[in-house]
Amino acid sequence: MKKSKYFILGCLLMALILLISGTVLGGFSQLKSTYFDDSISNSEYAFVGIKNLDIEVDGCKVNIQEYDGSSIKVISSKSIKIVNENNALMIEDNFNIFNLNNSNKKITVYIPINYQFNDVDISVDAGDFEAENIYARDIEISVDAGDFAAKKITTTNLNVEVDAGKATIDLLDCLNSDFDCDVGDIEVMMVGSEADYSYDVSCDLGSVRIGNYKTDGLSDDYSFSSGMKKISVNCDASDIDIKMEVQ
Repeated sequence: MKKSKYFILGCLLMALILLISGTVLGGFSQLKSTYFDDSISNSEYAFVGIKNLDIEVDGCKVNIQEYDGSSIKVISSKSIKIVNENNALMIEDNFNIFNLNNSNKKITVYIPINYQFNDVDISVDAGDFEAENIYARDIEISVDAGDFAAKKITTTNLNVEVDAGKATIDLLDCLNSDFDCDVGDIEVMMVGSEADYSYDVSCDLGSVRIGNYKTDGLSDDYSFSSGMKKISVNCDASDIDIKMEVQ
């Protein structure tokens, strides 16, 4: 009985040694290609009929570009995970321990000009995300310590949450906008003038500038009622700057 226990312990110890050796020698590169069944590397994929888009990235660079075509194309310099289920396209970084190989990874998504999504969900951990134009009914943007930048977003409902990163939208056309920032930065240019909007601001120790209103650096709540478009701003210790296209 004791010999059986020693044998089992010996096998477990050997397995642990092999696992550590494989990690040191790059064995997780093989794990990356098998951890996700739908992983690709240095490939181009095309999709049609996509209604929803979900992108989750850790430390890589993502670029969304418009082009004169009819399908959504995804090109990556290294392996990523792509899932197309019920006309919902999900794009993720592939698995690698401690994100060691993400710094040189780049994902480019080509979207037909004026392409309209139902739902778009973007999550950026520590990477860089750039987009030309995004059109969707509902958009969720979450930024941890990375950077998100879009030239124009057109949507009915937008929710932007920033932890310690930065989100920049050069031009936003939205009916209901919600901005929540912890210690990061948000910069947005809204379509139209201040008279088109009604907004609520809640600020702790940060700085908020929206239309003609600016916090004084102390805890403050403020409401402005005018137009049909709604803006909600929640600021902790961050910097939020929301300007109007027409002054």
